[in-house]
Amino acid sequence: MIVAHQMVVLCLRTIIENPGEKEILAIDRKADVANCAIPEYRFHPEVGCDGTLVLSRYNVTTPWPFGQRSGDVLAGLIAGLGAQGLSPLAASAWGI
Repeated sequence: MIVAHQMVVLCLRTIIENPGEKEILAIDRKADVANCAIPEYRFHPEVGCDGTLVLSRYNVTTPWPFGQRSGDVLAGLIAGLGAQGLSPLAASAWGI
């Protein structure tokens, strides 16, 4: 999990997806990256010679569960990452 501002998100998309300048500028013009938005990449082994990351969701936001504390929601998100076999390195940064 990487937490970053719009320019970093767009730079990361440039590195991963390798779009042309016109395409990345069009993405930037289309909409601002929302606060707490999630871009999600998934590895697809059949794309390219050795597989590659493919964008599966971009600028996705989800409503905050009513009545839940931010720490509880964040702990649930990090637990979900662990359940998917991903290393939740951000957990220590938030003290969870």
